[in-house]
Amino acid sequence: MKKVLLSLTLAATFLLTGCATKSGDAASGNMKDVNEVIKTAQMKYDKVHADGIAWQKTKAKIKKAKEFAAKGEDAKAIALANEAIYEADQATIQSAEADKTWRNAVPQ
Repeated sequence: MKKVLLSLTLAATFLLTGCATKSGDAASGNMKDVNEVIKTAQMKYDKVHADGIAWQKTKAKIKKAKEFAAKGEDAKAIALANEAIYEADQATIQSAEADKTWRNAVPQ
């Protein structure tokens, strides 16, 4: 049982410390159009939400990014949208990792 808990703790730490790199133009900061970044964030969120793996705060970040964009605060909007994109990507990675390692959590 200790091995199972240790492996789950290590896997969670590995995933939550940001070991995976940000991917895509928006996450790397190459996209400058605020509406395009928000659109990408919304698209990625919709995908992970449909899969049932979305993180709780991602939707709120997209909403706040849209509010900043409406006020003309593009830098803040892009930053929040990029965070939402990153979180959607991480949710996908986390789900894939959980699918591979769930057997370790089952007592034998």
